[in-house]
Amino acid sequence: MSVTPEVPIEVGVHSRLWHLSIDLMCVTDTKGVLLAVNKAWTRTLGWTEAELRNVNIESLIHPADLEGTRAERSSLARGRPTLRFDNRLRCKDGTYRQISWRAAPAQGLTFAVGRDITERLEREALLRQAQKMDAVGQLAGGIAHDFNNLLTILKSSVEYLQKAGVPEERRARYLSGMATTVDRATKLTSQLLAFARRQKLEPEVFEVGEKIAEVCQLLRPLIGDGIEIVSEASAEPCFVEADVCQFETVLMNLAINARDAMEGQGEIHFQVEAVPSTPPIRGHAAAQGDFVAVQVRDTGPGISTEISSKVFEPFFTTKPPGQGTGLGLSQVYGFVKQSGGNIDLRSGPDGAVFTIYLPRCVHASSSPEVAPDPPPAAATADSLRVLLVEDNEEVGRFCLGLLNDLGHRATWVSNAAEALALLEAHHGRFDVVFSDVVMPGMSGLELAEHLRTARPDLPVVLSSGYSPALANPGAHGFRIISKPYSPTEVSEALKAVAAAPPGAPAPRDPASVGDRAAPRRL
Repeated sequence: MSVTPEVPIEVGVHSRLWHLSIDLMCVTDTKGVLLAVNKAWTRTLGWTEAELRNVNIESLIHPADLEGTRAERSSLARGRPTLRFDNRLRCKDGTYRQISWRAAPAQGLTFAVGRDITERLEREALLRQAQKMDAVGQLAGGIAHDFNNLLTILKSSVEYLQKAGVPEERRARYLSGMATTVDRATKLTSQLLAFARRQKLEPEVFEVGEKIAEVCQLLRPLIGDGIEIVSEASAEPCFVEADVCQFETVLMNLAINARDAMEGQGEIHFQVEAVPSTPPIRGHAAAQGDFVAVQVRDTGPGISTEISSKVFEPFFTTKPPGQGTGLGLSQVYGFVKQSGGNIDLRSGPDGAVFTIYLPRCVHASSSPEVAPDPPPAAATADSLRVLLVEDNEEVGRFCLGLLNDLGHRATWVSNAAEALALLEAHHGRFDVVFSDVVMPGMSGLELAEHLRTARPDLPVVLSSGYSPALANPGAHGFRIISKPYSPTEVSEALKAVAAAPPGAPAPRDPASVGDRAAPRRL
């Protein structure tokens, strides 16, 4: 043990522990100067006892950890012991080790014990990475399984329809099946985006109790006669700002899961109340504020602890193959989190209780909307000059043909730079720009924002299969249609923006909520 002559440190009967310990032990003065260190410092960091004598420990601490260490030393100086504090110490070879400290002040000195937790943290990081990869593998496997089923229908149908002499009745049946398959694929991607909290939400203010009463009416024939549905509204109105369709889907998902768990016999109870906070949920601290709690409980057998920890994972299901995608509760979780809330699950032998917490808002009544004057007849012409901006060659070629089949005159470019160059060279050549959002270089949204300033007379319609822009369409106010889109959706969007006065916000429709006034938060 190294001790300065000026400040003798009496190890006494503990000297053997001092020398044998694998943990770092030290004594410092109030300024952090090392007065004594044990041999573990050499084994762990490489510094000898002589090299550390009278060295301020701050010279060994990682710069990013200095401020926190000084604050902890100030706390020790006030007589408060340290039960757990982590920082990084520099080794002699220049690397750093993560040390977890316990310390206590006594007789004007600080006595500290530090444990090297570097390897433990590395193992924990590797475990978390492995768990993430397992989740990604499960997600990829689920997506591949479901989409391969859908693609099988499409591929077989296309191959059959390419044959000569297919009877019209069979042709119509195959085309109908293809359309249904596309709708199923669209729903699947919507569920995935909901889980990832990247779905396109269309928030509006509504009273939760009234909406639940409407959903209960829809559920009664779906749930069956053996299950009683009870709805208990709050004594005071509870308004939230959320996507109404997604909220209804959440309630129906929870109710159908409850029905399956009860095997057709029991009770589903909906309850709404205003609460001042959310409880701690899955390791997250309680959140203070005004929330609306929507409780859905059943009288089934409950959910085991092992299963309840996995219910919000994508493609996790306890149902037999073919009876569920395993995306229902992950979609519930994604919608709730994207809406600024949380969801809790409590379960016991008397049933499962799901509680959804959504931020509460004040219902701001507004004056009745006045319908705008009809646009001039010339603005609703069926034939528009469309500048199509699409970087995907297959989609661009298909959409070009689609626009021409709709009676428009379309020109296709593959990126925003080409579009701007063409617009600059031919100022009055186009009536509307129809652009993809996700493109290399300048995105479609950046192109639209540039044109809103440079060419306010030229309307823009955006489309994308996925983009962060779709998760919050009200942030920009442009008309957006989601891929896959139908000819009718494209036609209506182009005509709507072309008919609007120059500089007007995007028309209020399922793809744009940019002109909605935001409600006041409590």
